[in-house]
Amino acid sequence: YDCSMVTLIELEDKICKTGLGVHHLGENDPLMNENLFRNDLKRMVFAWIFATPLLVIMLGDMLLKDIVSESFLHFYFWIAIVFSSILYLFPGRQTFINALKSSIHKSPSMDALIAMGCIGSFITGCLPKLFGSHNFVEIGAMIMAIHLTGRYIETKTKGKTSEAIRKLMEMGAKSASILQENEVIDIPVSDLKIGDIMLVKPGCKIPTDGIITEGESYIDESMATGESMPVKKYIGKFVLGSTINGNGTLKVEVTKVGRDTFLSQMIKLVEYAQNTKVPVQAFADKVTGIFIPVALLVAGSAFIIHWVSPEFQETISNMIPFSLPWLIKGMQPHAQALFTAISVMIIACPSALCLATPTAIMAGIGLGTKHGILIRNGQAVQVLQKAKTIVFDKTGTLTEGKPVVTDCEVFKANQKETLQAIYSLEAMSDHPFAQAITTHLAPNDFGILPTKDFHIISGKGLTGTLYADDDSKKEAWTVGSMSFMEENFIELEPHLSLIQNLQREAKSLVFAARDMKLQAIIAIADTIKPDAHSTINMLHKMKLKTCMLTGDNAGTANVVGSKLGIQEVKSEVFPAQKLYMIKQYQSSDIHLENELIIMVGDGINDAPALKQADVSIAIGGGTDIAIESADIVLVRHELLPVVQSIVLSKTIFTVIKQNMFWAFFYNIVAIPLAFCGLLHPIIAGVAMALSSITVVTNANRLRNKELKLPC
Repeated sequence: YDCSMVTLIELEDKICKTGLGVHHLGENDPLMNENLFRNDLKRMVFAWIFATPLLVIMLGDMLLKDIVSESFLHFYFWIAIVFSSILYLFPGRQTFINALKSSIHKSPSMDALIAMGCIGSFITGCLPKLFGSHNFVEIGAMIMAIHLTGRYIETKTKGKTSEAIRKLMEMGAKSASILQENEVIDIPVSDLKIGDIMLVKPGCKIPTDGIITEGESYIDESMATGESMPVKKYIGKFVLGSTINGNGTLKVEVTKVGRDTFLSQMIKLVEYAQNTKVPVQAFADKVTGIFIPVALLVAGSAFIIHWVSPEFQETISNMIPFSLPWLIKGMQPHAQALFTAISVMIIACPSALCLATPTAIMAGIGLGTKHGILIRNGQAVQVLQKAKTIVFDKTGTLTEGKPVVTDCEVFKANQKETLQAIYSLEAMSDHPFAQAITTHLAPNDFGILPTKDFHIISGKGLTGTLYADDDSKKEAWTVGSMSFMEENFIELEPHLSLIQNLQREAKSLVFAARDMKLQAIIAIADTIKPDAHSTINMLHKMKLKTCMLTGDNAGTANVVGSKLGIQEVKSEVFPAQKLYMIKQYQSSDIHLENELIIMVGDGINDAPALKQADVSIAIGGGTDIAIESADIVLVRHELLPVVQSIVLSKTIFTVIKQNMFWAFFYNIVAIPLAFCGLLHPIIAGVAMALSSITVVTNANRLRNKELKLPC
């Protein structure tokens, strides 16, 4: 709501006038669904305590009519009145209140259909002179009990997502051991502050997000990424709160607390997703809004037809080649008319239609979470499976996003001495290329040689004089770019062929020379992710067109695009221009009208383009996930989940369509039968409940379904 146009109190008042209620969410709002679940369970049990005796006696009356005495039936009549009254006044009271509110505001709900059916049944018992022996008091009680059972099933199903939230909350550690003045003290996780140093022992949960400052271990991150294999973490690596430490003791500096932690962000995503609607659900809501008034009109028409033409039911039943044992023959016209109208109202309740989409979405959200796919926007589920073009950012999405040494060519016999000299010099620089080289050489456990006259020439390279351990030997080194070598008159001609080959692969080159003679060439590149090639191949098999947008130069972009087989490459596109490019892809002069575009990026620099795309997917790494810019967030820093997201979308939407079919199927088949007077109200109530159960059961199949990738 726009707070400049209406206050919160006015908004609440407007909501209440529509017949709905307002609940203020608090920190324990997942418990709200648990309370609703318990209340509906109590109502259902209470209802069946009073409905079951009526059901037993009613069946006895139907099957043993000649044996049961009239005095007992008269006594039973009063039992039915009393029991039904208790059932309506207590467990069924809320149904009548909701029906009244929705009817007053001219938007009758499903509760209105149930209430009218129950009231109609109850009236037949209250007016025995008008309806004679044909009263349906117990039928109304059965209908209410069945309705409350369906309501319980619906609440239980909708509570599955809150159950997922509750389980996520339970994953969090309750306490943390922190170091204070050389002592280890235990404090609640809620008391942690950024900068605290946590001591995490083997087998314990990591209390909150942080960076390892001491130690190394294998961390079980399955709760976040879905990957069962532990991941090795060491000094400088980021760890997620609630993941489980393996076999090493760690010291971790707290970097995120409270609502900023990864677990809290996951909970936020699930909560947000459960409240979004897909377009097909909006269609179902619109149908439901039309369906209920139409159902009342059909019920009214059935009432008039059977009162005016009481032989209508018998004529239709005679056309059926077998008998229907539940039909009550010989009723007075007004009793037959009311009997039929009640059946129509009960079977027309579109509860299954209301459950068809949300149950599938909720189950799909759970399935996605298991695979590290966090659905932020439910609408993306429907749009994703229709898209025909997928656009990738390059750096950090298709590639690792950081420079890595790919080639290291040393031209002198004593390779170890040369690499130790390069390592000693680069260790004194903070340039990204220097960090890539030292990371690559670190496993050799080189010691750093004494250095004098060390200089960094910005944008070119560095120089320095290295001394042997005994200071008896010194060497002048020059390390840097090709132009820096040429400025210092270092000969490169003998290695020109190698240099050209590496440049053709769009690699950046670092040259190392000792005493004015070239000693080594190191090639550095932003490497392609291991699963990028297979991901692009799978997308092509799924008939999606692949495109890549990057700010890199044409040479680098074309090399990456060629290696991966991407169909369209756009280079030197800066973040601000990516938004314009996405708009171009969406325009009908490039693609067919209404073609939908998927954008995949790292979610930070690509935020405007992600917002513009029809569906946006952010590839995350820990808490760097772009929650505010993407419809779908992938927890793992991998690409295969992009394919899994599309498969998940298609799977969810298939289940939604199946649910829609079953929801309409029950009504299409049953309403004409009820209109013709061939459907007993209790059978109508059971059919209504079964339609909801069918939809819920079908949706729950998603929870344990495998996401099969195209071969």
